[in-house]
Amino acid sequence: MPTTARTTPAILRLALAAAAAAVALAGCGGQAGPDTRLIAFARAPATNAYSDLYLLQTDGSLRRLTHGGIDSLPRWSPDGHRIAFQRAHRGKASLYVANADGSGMRLLPYGIAGSVDWSPDGRHILIGDGGRLYVTSADWTERSVLLDPAPERAEDPHWSPDGARIAFSLGSDSGGGDVYVIDADGSDRTQLTHLDPDEGRPSEPLWSRDGRRIAFLLPGSLDVMNADGSEQQVLTRFPDDVFPSSPAWSPDGKTIAFARLKLGPNRQASGIYLVQADGSSLHRLTRDIDSYPSWSPDGRQIVFQRLTGFHVSEITLMDADGSNQVSLTQGGWTDATPSWRPSAG
Repeated sequence: MPTTARTTPAILRLALAAAAAAVALAGCGGQAGPDTRLIAFARAPATNAYSDLYLLQTDGSLRRLTHGGIDSLPRWSPDGHRIAFQRAHRGKASLYVANADGSGMRLLPYGIAGSVDWSPDGRHILIGDGGRLYVTSADWTERSVLLDPAPERAEDPHWSPDGARIAFSLGSDSGGGDVYVIDADGSDRTQLTHLDPDEGRPSEPLWSRDGRRIAFLLPGSLDVMNADGSEQQVLTRFPDDVFPSSPAWSPDGKTIAFARLKLGPNRQASGIYLVQADGSSLHRLTRDIDSYPSWSPDGRQIVFQRLTGFHVSEITLMDADGSNQVSLTQGGWTDATPSWRPSAG
């Protein structure tokens, strides 16, 4: 009996450790619900000789997912079980898909020189490449042309939450353009905006989570409109020496986070902002050279990239009101483009 009394706590500790490991593995690629504390990002040395993808926990623990090329731009599937990313090798970029734990990595049989977006059901990948729009087959073995608007160029395509429509930017290399939508099969192209060429070309047309509105950037403003193009509204304007980027809808659809880079020696003139989707208020969250805000699924936190030195950046976490800012990564790397794992729901 004394021996049993001494060994029971050790056995319990082993059992608890095994259970914890099983939960962690399930959260990183098993069939259980995804662990929404995970953040994917790309890490490169200051020389940029290579770049790997990592998974980061909100407590700062991390592990490497990929190795072997210049990997970048991780994009989670809607269910959080897969990641699409681009790998550059000898000047050419290819599209890969891997499970959330890095296993099952698969090279898709076509190059890429643009952006990607998952269909809401996770079966297809939408690709903007070379001014054309493509969609993959369900097994990803081939892609077909959805739109070839030559001599104009279609860019920044994004699927609507219901999978029925695709929003994108369409314009010419000489400048100017508008936001359009097409049906998921490439039909029924509809122009939503009628912008003056002097306003520049719109970029990053993003659907709200309920699919009712579309936000987009112009060189001088962040705008929003209804999904049919009506009631276009300027949410905030930017002076000529400010460069906006990376807008991101909050999960509840009430606010939009975005980054502002202001040229000049004062890094505190840049930062991440929140604007109400009805244009009623604008809040500054950070005062540094920050970009790529990504919301937690519950909308309580935002993770972003912070430039801290020459070719050095960190992944930083904060509450949605800008408080409790903490660096999750350090060490002189270029840690970039964080993407928060979505919840399955």
